[in-house]
Amino acid sequence: KQVQFLDSMLRRASTITSKNNLFDTFAVITWDSSAAEPRALAFCHPQAHREERSVMSLPLFCFPEDTIGNDEVSEDFSFVLTKGDGSKRWAFCRRYLNQKEGSIWTAPVCYCVTSEISSTSFFSEL
Repeated sequence: KQVQFLDSMLRRASTITSKNNLFDTFAVITWDSSAAEPRALAFCHPQAHREERSVMSLPLFCFPEDTIGNDEVSEDFSFVLTKGDGSKRWAFCRRYLNQKEGSIWTAPVCYCVTSEISSTSFFSEL
């Protein structure tokens, strides 16, 4: 349900911004330590960007470490992706590690927005 809600909100946002998009891609990257490859692109909007090379590289940028400790951490960070044609996309990420909701621990997750706009302060507020 949460993914459907995110998808509908992002569809509306992308139609409002139409030609000059506020963002190119919104992605959710998850970590599952029991999987052979713990990093996974769980959600991508628009769906058509899922196969782009720059989007496929996001899981490694969001979770560069080999293991995740037990610390309860939340952090914001950004980086620049350079495409083959030399164009740049800025990635703005918020990563949550081992968050506790009541008595349940949630899996590590990273929310990532890519954009042609370089505005760390603006995207940090989202």
